[in-house]
Amino acid sequence: MKQRKRKKGGSAPGPLGQRRTIADKLAQRMHKYLQAKVVDLRSVRDGKMAAEDLRATVASSEKLAELHPAHALYVYAQNEFSVIAEHLLVLPEMRRFYDFIVDAEDMYLPGYPPMSPITGSYFSSWSLFDVPMGWANETVGTIVGAVGPTLGIHPELSRIFEILQASRMGIYRHEGPAAEDEDDTLIHLRDIITGQPYRTMSPAGHAGRPGELWYTRYWRTKPSRLTPAKGPMLARRPSQARPSWCQPTLPSTR
Repeated sequence: MKQRKRKKGGSAPGPLGQRRTIADKLAQRMHKYLQAKVVDLRSVRDGKMAAEDLRATVASSEKLAELHPAHALYVYAQNEFSVIAEHLLVLPEMRRFYDFIVDAEDMYLPGYPPMSPITGSYFSSWSLFDVPMGWANETVGTIVGAVGPTLGIHPELSRIFEILQASRMGIYRHEGPAAEDEDDTLIHLRDIITGQPYRTMSPAGHAGRPGELWYTRYWRTKPSRLTPAKGPMLARRPSQARPSWCQPTLPSTR
């Protein structure tokens, strides 16, 4: 994320004694803009150009067609979410998020070993869906969900955003490939805390071995199935793991 110059200012305070969420303040700004009788054409033009620049960086239709359908769905949703988040994070109401993410980015230099043990995909999911701010513990994900109707986000895309927001990092025991899977692309994982088993796929292509412990984020596609995001980090036998899957990882911000 590139640093941008921020303008001073913020949303007007609410009624005395009433605590408003960040999403409420952001929605108020949007409604005020939509109801304005005078439109700044230069801002509209600049916003359109910025959106086009961001969309040029996301996965193309051809690239998505090469992926497993379940994986392609989430790649597309993540791309769309990133474009929306980039626009919202420069608004005054989102300043705390913006400053925190920029500082964390400077500290951890997400990318790929040997420069950093934190991959870009891991950092992105953590910063957008895990980092809480304000008295209501809002994340960028919950805020996008709250203002989605105002932004005109399609309900089905909003549903995928909700699944992304509900995802979490966890430790799972590898219990071998799914018996019903002919090409060994599906893997049985078990949450070591809840004991819940899952039939999963690993988009990174890492099949692993039974007995391994995976530290990974999963996205549900339906109740009996989940999709780990990107590659797992091996919590056991790290000497046999690929460098990008080794710890350390980011600390909690709560």
